[in-house]
Amino acid sequence: MDLTDHAVRNRAQWDIWADEYVPAAERNWSTGDIRWGIWGISESDAGVFGADGIERFAGRDTLELGCGTGYVSA
Repeated sequence: MDLTDHAVRNRAQWDIWADEYVPAAERNWSTGDIRWGIWGISESDAGVFGADGIERFAGRDTLELGCGTGYVSA
């Protein structure tokens, strides 16, 4: 699939930004506590997954959009 000029520029910019958010993502991944957004709000405070927690997605296909490093999918 050929990308539009806009999509090519967008992807190039996100590739640059990735170098900035990967170190923080690696720190978050190592804690064992899911954290959200640039402020690192804990899942226990945010409640994004609800009462069942991340276990509600076990064995299911999921799709993360705008997910940065794909933290939750991983």
